[in-house]
Amino acid sequence: VYKRQEIAHEISGGNGLINMNVLWELADSQYLIKNVLERAKGLINGVVCGAGLPIKLAELTSQFKVFYYPIVSSGRALQILIRRGYDKYKEFMGGVIYEDPWFAGGHCGFSNTDEVGKPQTPYHKIVEIRQVLAQNGLGDVPIIIAGGVWSLQDWQDYIDNPEIGNVGFQFGTRPMLTEESPISQAWKKLLLHLNLDDVVIQDFSPTGFLSSAIKNSFIMKLFDRKNSEIPFSKEQTSEFSEPIVYSKNTTYY
Repeated sequence: VYKRQEIAHEISGGNGLINMNVLWELADSQYLIKNVLERAKGLINGVVCGAGLPIKLAELTSQFKVFYYPIVSSGRALQILIRRGYDKYKEFMGGVIYEDPWFAGGHCGFSNTDEVGKPQTPYHKIVEIRQVLAQNGLGDVPIIIAGGVWSLQDWQDYIDNPEIGNVGFQFGTRPMLTEESPISQAWKKLLLHLNLDDVVIQDFSPTGFLSSAIKNSFIMKLFDRKNSEIPFSKEQTSEFSEPIVYSKNTTYY
């Protein structure tokens, strides 16, 4: 990984900021972050981290005077991170990335109070994150909005808005459609012509978390199979009264 940082540094002529992105739930993620920062001193400006609650991220990056950028989908998640260690390393919080659970690609950070089938504007969640930052003496830390960002024209109400404060935007899908993008032309054509109802939130990921996917025949077969499943119970009730012998020692109803 650090070799790639060296190459990027050389190509940029030492200009620009280079960040690394790490999945917190990845095996040995803490070792990976520490190892890369040790070997790439002076090359990396910040570490972006999500896929779980990266509780030790602030402590790890601060040892190398490198900024950290946690990915969260709610103010509650950010408050947990601050209380469990980030408050000791405030000076190195470079920003907070808000990843919208309904419109971001990949796995979604839904909370228990979110209704999966009813997408909401991210405004109130972003305001909540700003309030949490302000309450913890981090009012000037930028919030970077990710998920559903295609054109800044759609976000005029979020820019120079005192309720939101310093704000930035992360483009994910749009750069994939550029000439420089290495993905296939078939994928570029598909992504360019997608409608909102072509993307579905599904729970078939082996991680057990909800994630977004483009509707295709494979996904629809999984939905059909799920809809045909029959509920059962480990205990006999008035509703589940007929015994089904699964094995010698196991019976369901």
